Amino acid sequence: AFLQRYYSVVKSIALTNGFSISSGKTLRKLDAEELVELVEGPRSDDKLGVTRIFGRSLIDGLEGWVSLKGNQGTPFLKEIEKRFYTTVAEQPLQEAFQADGEAKLVRSLRTDEVLELVEGPRKVTFEAGLRVKGRASSDGAVGWFTAKDKNGAIFAEADSNYYSCTASVAVTDSKDIKDCKVIRKLSVGELFIVEEDPVDEPGTGITRVKGTCLQDEVTGWITLKGNAGTVFAEPSTKHFCILQETPLTQQFPTARPGDEVRKLAKGEAM
Repeated sequence: AFLQRYYSVVKSIALTNGFSISSGKTLRKLDAEELVELVEGPRSDDKLGVTRIFGRSLIDGLEGWVSLKGNQGTPFLKEIEKRFYTTVAEQPLQEAFQADGEAKLVRSLRTDEVLELVEGPRKVTFEAGLRVKGRASSDGAVGWFTAKDKNGAIFAEADSNYYSCTASVAVTDSKDIKDCKVIRKLSVGELFIVEEDPVDEPGTGITRVKGTCLQDEVTGWITLKGNAGTVFAEPSTKHFCILQETPLTQQFPTARPGDEVRKLAKGEAM
């Protein structure tokens, strides 16, 4: 029966397409701790005084020739026993390498199952996620929420359409400040979602904008800047708009978020 033999890379070294070091072309560098399965060899190059093997990298399946030791005795690979892994927690066994949920599920692995290493280990690199601690504008609920996850999915984003009231101002039923009715007053700190670009009224120095009060969904016009330069509302730099339902949790880490405060709904302001 064929005896499977494996090596671990001790020091980075070239994997080449030919046995001869002088004429072989480098396929790529093998990194330290990378695993190589023996396919052919070992064979000695008496002229150079090195022993080489033809092997297959378990990371990507690339095959080529590599030296076990240099001609000065520097070790590059060391022989190891075949690796097995034991699961320490339940997790999915998938058909493909992708770790973003797209790979088809073979089955769920139970704790303490034994797995024979066939390929890998291969590193998975994720984008940095973005977590934000905030307060819900609707009910004051406080907690952490995910703005962007490690796969790049966007759950919330800063929204320049949110204006925060800096001085009490009237919400009116029309743009014309001389011919309008007051619907209600907007209090300092209240949020107003603009629906159209701000409009400068000619010859008055007044800037008006149409939008909706977040607190009670009343729609109307407010003055952003008065004729004396007073600013009544300005774009908020602290508010996020929830783009898709996501949990509001007690703790920061995604892996250990603590208890869920509640679900944040699409369209909520934080």
